[in-house]
Amino acid sequence: MDKDKTFVVIDIETTGLNSNPDYGEVNHIIEVGAVKIEQGKISENFSSFCTCPISLPDEIVKLTGISNEDLANAPSVKQ
Repeated sequence: MDKDKTFVVIDIETTGLNSNPDYGEVNHIIEVGAVKIEQGKISENFSSFCTCPISLPDEIVKLTGISNEDLANAPSVKQ
């Protein structure tokens, strides 16, 4: 890794992997996280839940540890 580089690592949690309505129900982003790395060290970080228009499937709650209550007052993905 080149320690002189600056980059951002992004992680998302979703209700599934489908983003194409032609293939069934579209899934939703429920959490976004990012860290900015400068000179090999984390210089900034961001994390936010995202509101979801559907009730989370039990499988997703178990997998992510995120509950419907966590998302109740969260901003939208666009915000």
